[in-house]
Amino acid sequence: MNKPEKRSPNPGTTKPYPSLRFRHMCKLAEQVYELRAGQSLKRDELFSMLNHGNPDKVNSQIRNMIKYGLLDSSPDAESFELSDRAKTMLNGQSSPARQMQLKFDMAVSRIAVFKMLYDCYVDQQVPDISTVAEQLREMDRTVNRASLGIVETFIDNVKYLGLFKVVGKTERLVSIGQHITDLSLASNSQSVVSPGTLTINSNRAGFRAVDESDNVGFYLAPVNAHNDEVSKHAHAVLHSIIEPALKGLDLKVAVSSGVSGSEGITGDFIKKIIQSKIVVADLSFHSPHVFYALALRHAARLPVIQLIRKTDNLFFNFDQSSTIAIETSDIYTMMANIESYRDQVLASARKAIHDAESIGNPISQVFPNMKFKVEL
Repeated sequence: MNKPEKRSPNPGTTKPYPSLRFRHMCKLAEQVYELRAGQSLKRDELFSMLNHGNPDKVNSQIRNMIKYGLLDSSPDAESFELSDRAKTMLNGQSSPARQMQLKFDMAVSRIAVFKMLYDCYVDQQVPDISTVAEQLREMDRTVNRASLGIVETFIDNVKYLGLFKVVGKTERLVSIGQHITDLSLASNSQSVVSPGTLTINSNRAGFRAVDESDNVGFYLAPVNAHNDEVSKHAHAVLHSIIEPALKGLDLKVAVSSGVSGSEGITGDFIKKIIQSKIVVADLSFHSPHVFYALALRHAARLPVIQLIRKTDNLFFNFDQSSTIAIETSDIYTMMANIESYRDQVLASARKAIHDAESIGNPISQVFPNMKFKVEL
């Protein structure tokens, strides 16, 4: 745990942190949105909506909604209006990833003490609540005896957002960036990329390609049924890089299938290796079936391009310059370079398709006159 500089108490300062949980304030914001569709609400209308026979409780709810940034008003205002962030979160037009980022901004990031706890424990196993409360008092002397309540609210908020996940055999606080990436991949993995072309099902160890067209780009994706990171990588590269790049050549995308478990390497897999117009071989994680397919493609002197994670080493005597290296260790760096990766894949695919003979490979370098004929 990385401890920030300790803060000293200031008795005259109003407590800047919420005392109520974000999930409950979100429900109240939903009620306000449904009642007025994002328009302002008079004070008596809001009190009538929230009335529990306890004005103090209503005032507390209003103050907490303001602290979270759900309301753009002061506690004693005559009218209240949802903030732009809250409206965007509730209007049903934002993607799940965008909604999650907005929720995180309000539930954690804008609350200094919550952001401090998040920064301390992100990507780690979080201790029990009493231990965290004790550590919080050491980090921030302004919280004093309120530390337990602060920690309980923080823990509930991050659980509500889904940031507590089982990694390996332990429950950890994952980063908002990783969580948003997971949401995006989960959403994409249930979609059909091109009508009648490709169906992705994230519940399978491999992918299922259903396109039989010759106008196909074949993505040789790494597969490992026992490593979820491999599946996440494959989905991210497919949807963020390969599909957009090959769309520039009017190619549909098929994905490696039937390469794990008892199926072995199927006939459909072999056909795709030989018949596809271009093959994109993802050497990341060093999946054996990818190298098997790449060797067949090299032997046939057919167009193929290679890519790999920067953290993985290239095997054999591949030309380093002909393999596209992708930075995946940091999601922010990857996203910043995503257009460059797409452009590299598109340019390499175009060159390979139009001048395949000029692109050498380990087999052609040894047997430059060898020909591989396929009779269909």
